[in-house]
This record gives sequence, C-alpha cells and structure tokens, in this order.
Amino acid sequence: MRCSVIKAAGGRLPRKKIAALAEIIEKEEQPPEGLVSIIFVSDREIRKLNRKFRQIDKATDVLS
Repeated sequence: MRCSVIKAAGGRLPRKKIAALAEIIEKEEQPPEGLVSIIFVSDREIRKLNRKFRQIDKATDVLS
C-alpha cells in the first residue's frame, strides 16, 4: 500500500506520526495493493468539497 500525504493548508504536519500510523494500518489490515491519499485542507476548502460531493454546505473533519 502506498500512502501520499498532501498539505494544502497552513500549519505543520506530524509526518513521522502519519508515517507510523500508515505502517500500523498496513500491518494490521493488510489492504490490497493500492494508494491512500491524505490531504490536509482548510475549513473553507473542505466546505467546498462537501458542497460539491455531498450537497452539504458546512465544514467537516473528514471527507472519505
């Protein structure tokens, strides 16, 4: 499993913790080959994405 992390919002990312979490998930869940993308965005951007894909006009913590 490949994992890409993209930072599209301000602030610092705990890259080591994110990498460790991805390793744990891969070990425990044994997902099939593929790609997981994690994108960190602002509240404004997540609100736009929610409107576009879920027809919900508000910011949320996660969009999957």
